[in-house]
Order: sequence, then structure tokens, then C-alpha cells
Amino acid sequence: MFDAPVEAVFVPGRGQRRGIAGASRPAFAPSAAESIIDAESYWHAGGLHLTPNRYPFATEQRILWPDEPRREPSSSMWAAVCAWVEASGGTAMVNTIGAAATIARAHAHLTPERLDFLPTLAVEAGPADLAALIPEVELVQAALPLCLLGARGGTAAARGHAIGTLAQARLCPTWNVVVQDDTAWMLPRQIETPAPHFPFALGAAELWGRWCYVDEKAFAAATGEAMERALIAAGA
Repeated sequence: MFDAPVEAVFVPGRGQRRGIAGASRPAFAPSAAESIIDAESYWHAGGLHLTPNRYPFATEQRILWPDEPRREPSSSMWAAVCAWVEASGGTAMVNTIGAAATIARAHAHLTPERLDFLPTLAVEAGPADLAALIPEVELVQAALPLCLLGARGGTAAARGHAIGTLAQARLCPTWNVVVQDDTAWMLPRQIETPAPHFPFALGAAELWGRWCYVDEKAFAAATGEAMERALIAAGA
């Protein structure tokens, strides 16, 4: 896919999640976040909780939640996410409602795995006006026919602040974020489900390089060309 390696995986269990994007999803629903945190949290510090993931798509996958019921992570939570990635060598992924999240409350998926798709992409300098907003890190733009920015280098705190700053500058309502190695990748979104190329809500897992199929027929038909078209259609 764009000359970089990706994976297609069949994970039918993820189709059992509540709140999956689709025509039948209501505009409002009670959040399950509080009950999940209350029942399943096994670590709590610095205003953050850690729980297991009932529907994993990665090894040893966990979910990080903030104490306060925010729709998106604060800059301090982003900094904690970046620090965890730096310390573990793993990956953190964040979706928003409208970009594959099934729960409106902010949360980050953590896994010790890393994939090669994003690090393999060619990059160029990011937009100068946005780079000026985050002077402590380098802003790069993937050489793709869509907007995929990377905040690279600096300290974990600086990268976290950069994500928070660009979140405030974002004009698209939704996005996906993947933090791996020393780069936070940010994908603003136009379309949640880029059918027919990918008949499910496209999320941070797919941006990371692991395309998750819950339907066996769609999984069997998966191609790199279709994935390219899906990412272009979903992006801005």
C-alpha cells in the first residue's frame, strides 16, 4: 500500500462492539466509559486509568482513559501517551467519534507492538504556518495524496503539546492519531466509512497499518489497491 507494508486481519469479535458506525447507530446513547473504568480499571495515577480491551486487534492491548469525561485527550494526556510510547517502544492509537470510535469519551489504545507502514512512508516538510505553532518538534507531511501530518522529535512532552495544539487548529471535526517511535501521526477525516473500498469505519488501526475486517467475505477480497483508495477517500 503506497509501497509500504500493511496487514489485513480477520477479527469478527470486534463486530460485537456497541456503537459501531452505521445507519442504525443513534445520534445519542449513554456512555459505557464510566462503567468500564469502575469495573475494569487496574491502574490509576496522574488523572488516568488503565483497563483491558474486550475487543483487541493488537498484542496485550490496553485502553488509557482520563478521569474527566472529555471527548478528546488533553495536552497532558497526549504527553503521557507519548511518554509511554517512548518508554515501551510500542504504539498508541486514538480515534474520535466520526472516525471509528464507538465511545465518545477520550481514550487511547496502547500496545507493545509496532508496525512498519508509517515509518516506511516518504515525507516532506509540513506546512510552514502549522510548523510555527509547534516550534519544539519537526512537522512533516507524508508524500501521499491526502493530509497526513507527523509531529516528530523533541521530548515526549513537546510532542504531546504539539498534538494538543494541532487539535485546536483542526478544522475537520474528526481525526485519527497514531504515536509510534518519535512521531505522532495525525489524519484529519472527511468520511468515516470509505465504502466500497473498505466497508467498515476506518480507524487508527488501519492508519497504523493493520486493516481490521469483521466480515469474512470482505476480508477475502482485501487488496492493497482498495486500501489505498479507502485511505484517500477517508482523508482530507
